[in-house]
Amino acid sequence: MKKLWLAVITICAGTAFAGTASIVSSFRSPCSTYAWGIDYHGGYVYHGDGHNYIYRTTTTGSRLDSLSVGNASAGIDRTDLEFWTCNRGGWIFRLSTEGSTIRSFEKPVDSYGITYGEGFLWYSSKSYVYKLTVNGSGVSSFRLPTASHRGICWDAPYLWTASNGSQMIYRITQTGSVVDSISIAPNNPWGVTWDGSYLWYTANYYVYQVSISPTAIAPTSLGVVKALYR
Repeated sequence: MKKLWLAVITICAGTAFAGTASIVSSFRSPCSTYAWGIDYHGGYVYHGDGHNYIYRTTTTGSRLDSLSVGNASAGIDRTDLEFWTCNRGGWIFRLSTEGSTIRSFEKPVDSYGITYGEGFLWYSSKSYVYKLTVNGSGVSSFRLPTASHRGICWDAPYLWTASNGSQMIYRITQTGSVVDSISIAPNNPWGVTWDGSYLWYTANYYVYQVSISPTAIAPTSLGVVKALYR
């Protein structure tokens, strides 16, 4: 498996493409306000409403349950062990899978999206991505290709980030180089996540599952590799 993964990266890493996203399905998010944070994990979709709750649904939108988490769900990432969330005020939270706060720390800039990958946190704030330790110490940062970036998700060894300024979703390296850029409609993307085969994003009150074209990386391999890191 590892040899296959490395071979695919060798083929794709040097070439960026501009593609489009074809909608496979969509549903209204259970969030009471705009659908903001989103994450796919373990066959389910998790939604953050930016205020008080994280919702869990099936991939067709049927609501299963919810967690009360306070003002901490503008960006969300569900791992095997916990949730990582953030709010628009610059606070980042580590939560149990039951929603209780394990720890929190404040950052000097607003945080709109957050993800966990390879032992680090990555969060987006408008035109920048910041890499942190899980204790909140800064490691590095880089500038994004456009302004108004919101959602971010880990997709080893890359990151996806959504810009509602350019109406694009980008796959970028860990230093900010653009590998792929995807034009989307409907517009105003906020949260973004990758399930190993499909890209998901939120826009206004809705969640969209999309296939991307052209496809740069074999989807099945991606799903397995992401699981190893998470």
